[in-house]
Amino acid sequence: MINSIFKNIIDNSLKQNKLSQVYLFSSKNIKNFDEYFLYFINSVNDEKFNSLSEIKFGDLYFFIDGKNEIIDKQSILDSIKETQETSIISKNKKKILIINNIENGTQQSLNSLLKFLENPPFNTIIIMSCNFITHVIKTIKSRAFIIEIQKLLDKDEINFKPFKNFFIISNIEYDEKIISSFTSLVTSCINSCKKPFEFLKNLIEVLNYNNKKIILDFLILVFLDIYKIINDINDLSILNEYKINKKSFAEISVVDIINTLKETKQNLNNSANFNLQKSNLLLELEKYYGI
Repeated sequence: MINSIFKNIIDNSLKQNKLSQVYLFSSKNIKNFDEYFLYFINSVNDEKFNSLSEIKFGDLYFFIDGKNEIIDKQSILDSIKETQETSIISKNKKKILIINNIENGTQQSLNSLLKFLENPPFNTIIIMSCNFITHVIKTIKSRAFIIEIQKLLDKDEINFKPFKNFFIISNIEYDEKIISSFTSLVTSCINSCKKPFEFLKNLIEVLNYNNKKIILDFLILVFLDIYKIINDINDLSILNEYKINKKSFAEISVVDIINTLKETKQNLNNSANFNLQKSNLLLELEKYYGI
């Protein structure tokens, strides 16, 4: 299973026509990057490969495998030459050179590669992978768009994590980096009737362009839980371990808040301006809280 954050990075780059020419996929836990190489190739060149073994390397795609061996200078030079000399049949396709476990390259091979990375040929993308990014020389890293790939947790591991239900419901991998934002949002949501300014301030700080979908999805579930608690419905998704004073929400239209969050999410899905939608959301919330 491919990390969804990785998918989002590649998908968004394609949508915005902002693909880099040099990538470095880095992970301490993933020992086999094949499915990530495959996803990239299929996405960028609109291919339908099911495995790397289906790919005919040497025409449009080139592969240097340093997983279990040293990458020598000649291997780099040969692949660079092949990449430069091969013609692209379709204008919509990109030549892709994959270098697996770049940290196993010799100093001589990496020096040869550096010159190539400084000025890659038009319509050519170089993908490198590594398990030990500290072993990759700085000049290589400085020329690459680095994507850190986190380990996917299985369901048994997720069951002991905060807000586990959100990740299960959303069918995305557990992301430790967003948990602090979730914690602050839940606290400010629960106390939003007494301290609406703190809630809005927190939302302003937390919600940004990159996390808009996950934050809005989370807030929708939080306010759905608040609605359930107000109406004595026990089937909660997020707030099972939180105490809420139902009376404090007596004068707040939680349904309107939920609908506004959903509308904002839909507008953003339809490519609406993020800053404008965020401002409109805050104005609507101010109205609901009587600010």
